Amino acid sequence: DRSAAAFVEVNLARAEDAMSDLVEAMTVVGDGTLFLNGLERLTAAAQDRLAGWLEHSPPARLIAACGADIENALRDGLFRA
Repeated sequence: DRSAAAFVEVNLARAEDAMSDLVEAMTVVGDGTLFLNGLERLTAAAQDRLAGWLEHSPPARLIAACGADIENALRDGLFRA
């Protein structure tokens, strides 16, 4: 039952230290839902760290929102595929 599980939102567009907020969220979410808002704001290094974490310790559910045009961001090297 997802209603009993944690729902943790990280607003990456507002966070001064997005990685710190992500690390905290990852420790809290457990089997719940992790919602990443403003994904385009992560640096390439932060995207790498997030990808590594998702490979080894994925939350039960991940929702990500991005305000940028993904195709352009991929082409410009700002977003990883």
